[in-house]
Amino acid sequence: VLVVGCGAVGLSAVQGARIGGATTIVALDPQASRRELALELGATEAYAPGDPKAGSAVAGVGFDLGIDAVGHSTTIRSTWDAVRRGGRVVVVGAGKADDLVTFSASELFHDEKELRGTFYGSSNMVRDLPQLIAFWRAGLLRLDRMTSGTVPLEEINAAVERQRAGEALRIMVAL
Repeated sequence: VLVVGCGAVGLSAVQGARIGGATTIVALDPQASRRELALELGATEAYAPGDPKAGSAVAGVGFDLGIDAVGHSTTIRSTWDAVRRGGRVVVVGAGKADDLVTFSASELFHDEKELRGTFYGSSNMVRDLPQLIAFWRAGLLRLDRMTSGTVPLEEINAAVERQRAGEALRIMVAL
C-alpha cells in the first residue's frame, strides 16, 4: 500500500492498511514529523516526495493499492503511476473542481487500473462505527496519536492556522 499525504486522513489510511494486514506500507509526506508518526502508526517505510530512496521503494512491480490523501492532480497522477497493472487508486483528498488529472485512453485500457474517489471513507456508520470502536478499544486504532491537543473556543483561529501550517494534525475545541 502506498499512502500519499500523512495528515490525519493519510495517517488513518496507514492505520487501516496495517489493521487490514498489508505487509508493505510506504508513506510519502514532505514533513518529517508526519513521516515519523506514519512509521509509529504502521508504515514500514516513510519518505519525503522527491527523496531518491522513495523512488526505489515505489519502482518495480508497483503497489496493489495507492491512497491519495492530498487530492491534487500531481499527487493523484503520481499515485496512479506507482500502482501496478490491475491495481487500485483511491482518492480521499478533496481536490479543487478545476484541478484536472489526465490519462490517455491507451493507458486506461492497457493498465487495467481502477480509479475511484471516496467520501468519508465510503463508510456506513451503522455498520462501521462499532468495528472502529472495537479496533480502538483493542489498541489497534491509535486515535490518541491523531490529535494535537485541545484549545478553548476563543483560540480556534490560531488552531486552524497551526493546522494549515502543518504544525498540528487535528486540534479539538473544548466548549
